[in-house]
Amino acid sequence: MLAKDARKRMHLSKERFSELLKICSFVETKPLHSDKRNSVIILKSELVPRNY
Repeated sequence: MLAKDARKRMHLSKERFSELLKICSFVETKPLHSDKRNSVIILKSELVPRNY
């Protein structure tokens, strides 16, 4: 999901959203491949434990 869309959906200011991204260890942000000005939020797989 695009970071700006996630921020709007959560109804957070830009400052609070950037603080949240810095604190969360299970969230990663990367630039969008087609448009480097936008960033994509990626949930790391550590969030969900795997059953083998």
